[in-house]
Amino acid sequence: MSKSRRRYGWSLALKRSDPRVQRLSPTARRGLAYAQALAGAARARREALLAGEQLLPEPLSVAQLAADEETSAVAINRAIKAARVELFGRDLSDSAIYYRLRTRRDAKGSFCAEPGCNQQLPTGRRRYCARHGSGAARVRRHRRNARHPAAG
Repeated sequence: MSKSRRRYGWSLALKRSDPRVQRLSPTARRGLAYAQALAGAARARREALLAGEQLLPEPLSVAQLAADEETSAVAINRAIKAARVELFGRDLSDSAIYYRLRTRRDAKGSFCAEPGCNQQLPTGRRRYCARHGSGAARVRRHRRNARHPAAG
């Protein structure tokens, strides 16, 4: 069974202004730049293919990038791995990285659904803060909605 190819699209989702990106070590910062170069080349190739262009850009490989940067492919892979570890806690699979990016994006700006509560939620998977997500709070909401059913 062959090893699946690594994807680098996660690197394009990170902005330079992101605090996690600003705290990267020099090696991890280089790794992020390498991953962004690989992802950008893959995106350009995909967009050309979808646009129906006859002449597609050549796919950029780690070996080609290493030759362009006058370093080894091992050094590039090591730098990309350092970026993944520093950004996501450990060398996660591609699907785990995309899941974490999605939950971080969903959690931004999400607040408790209880009217009048301005508590920001830690993840995008919750609707209510700890205070309004308790069993007693759910019962109060249920009883309040049973007395005043919505019109319709």
